[in-house]
Amino acid sequence: MKEILICVFYFTSLTFARTSPELEVNLTEGKILGRFKTSNSGRTIRAFMGIPFAEPPINDLRFRAPFKKKPWRPNTLVTQKEPNKCPQVNQHVFEGNEDCLYLNVYAPEVKFKEKYPVIVFFHGGSFLTGSGGISEHGPDYFLDTDVILVVGNYRLGALGFLSTEDEYSPGNYGLKDQVALLRWVNENIESFGGDINLITIFGESVGGSSVNFHMISPLSQNLFHRGISQSGTLQSFWADPLQNGIAKERAEKVAKSLNCSDIENSEVIMNCLRNQSTESLTNSIFTFGDMLEYTSPFLPVMENLTQTIEEPFITVETFKYNNIAKKIPWLVGINSEEGALVSSFLYSDDGVKLFEWTDKIPKYLGYDHLDEFDQEEITKEIREFYFNNEAITYAKFENITNLLTDGGGYFGMFDVLEARLKNNHLDNTFVYFYSHKGGASFTEVTGRQKFLGTSHMDELLNLFPLYESQQFYSSAPTDFDRALQKIMPNLWVNFARTGNPNLGHVNPFTHSDQFWKSAKNFPLDYMRIGNENGKSRRLLEMKNGLLTERVEFWRRLKSNYPIIQWKL
Repeated sequence: MKEILICVFYFTSLTFARTSPELEVNLTEGKILGRFKTSNSGRTIRAFMGIPFAEPPINDLRFRAPFKKKPWRPNTLVTQKEPNKCPQVNQHVFEGNEDCLYLNVYAPEVKFKEKYPVIVFFHGGSFLTGSGGISEHGPDYFLDTDVILVVGNYRLGALGFLSTEDEYSPGNYGLKDQVALLRWVNENIESFGGDINLITIFGESVGGSSVNFHMISPLSQNLFHRGISQSGTLQSFWADPLQNGIAKERAEKVAKSLNCSDIENSEVIMNCLRNQSTESLTNSIFTFGDMLEYTSPFLPVMENLTQTIEEPFITVETFKYNNIAKKIPWLVGINSEEGALVSSFLYSDDGVKLFEWTDKIPKYLGYDHLDEFDQEEITKEIREFYFNNEAITYAKFENITNLLTDGGGYFGMFDVLEARLKNNHLDNTFVYFYSHKGGASFTEVTGRQKFLGTSHMDELLNLFPLYESQQFYSSAPTDFDRALQKIMPNLWVNFARTGNPNLGHVNPFTHSDQFWKSAKNFPLDYMRIGNENGKSRRLLEMKNGLLTERVEFWRRLKSNYPIIQWKL
């Protein structure tokens, strides 16, 4: 027995004594210790999970811009576990912790002479849910390439976006968290072998919108060099800044629901809300009822320069697509049936549930802020264009999906591209249209396990190992899926490295030598990505004229009605 104990002690000591120096990294705040993992192809990578990039936004720091993390020297911080999610409600269940401003860094095992490009991902989730955790956004596919991947959290819901529109709660805390994360990357990423001059931010849904916001925000200037927006721009209606006065009204509504006194006094409101429980504030979204079917009640706001003690993230004066933003290389795109993630909820075994036109459509498409007459006129034109004024039955399911794709996804992208390409002669804008029909789709999660189209979020299946998630544990990727799992990360990383997504050679996975041309004007040049019919071997195809007829309809609608709340 004595010999066994000595042996156990010996091997335990040996384990601690042989910590790889590659896993110890010195940051500005102190030393961290990571762990080894493997990529999809079996490459050894370094993973550092749960690195704090700001002080916990609790107590007096709640509803304030993030504060820089204090040093933890001389101790070594072990960064080997999944960090907390930010507070959120998933399927009516509260989860998360306010001590959530952490990030994960994934880097190749060996440092070469040349530094690695850095890609920073902002997750989606309507500014209400999601996280940067490895279980949702792991490094398996991207780290098959020579790149450093950073994924982090930011505050969500009321804790991230509630605003009284004055100095007591300017708002945009979730977006300011992202700025703090980018500042951390600029200060520390060289310690992992990253190139401080090759930082690309990318995101999906509101994460894609966030990327677009950073391109115009004065707080984010010089913190990154390229941007990728997947299915989201700053003019997507579910990310478009709230009209003046709406955020304050919603803050007052939350305060009233939590029994705060003098709800018209911003200072009193915020003092009250800082003393509420995390769960009560997070659950305040339910105060807004069926609004959650369409968008978050807590969205970005225009900050008032004369009434803020914090550096504003965005103001009316800075909300424009300026020449600085135009010079940042941008890769942007949508999925062919974006709206299917919403229309799939309308699907039933008996067909399609009828829309409540006078109520749901204006909210789904973000024009419910207009007066009643304009809402009715817009709805009438939409019904005529997409449904020819015919009854909405199961046979019209594709029409419903197209409507939600255009009004909820493509129109916002089109509007930003129009502002970006105007008088812009740079070859730095690349557009994609993801149409892959693969082994899994998020529509199957909501559509009773029935495939209803290439929906919002589906492209993520080729960027992160989501086939291993609970949602798709019974799905197996096809050969075409596996090809795209190699192609898409390489396209994204090549864009991060050079500002151009082209691989520079005939792609062995697609039998294609398609050259991705930059978009310079309308009709748009774009790259179709994916297997449209499940049979074709061409997974990349350069085309011109993206949804031209549908674009013209929205262009005319836009000229007749002020559909978009804020103009670029």
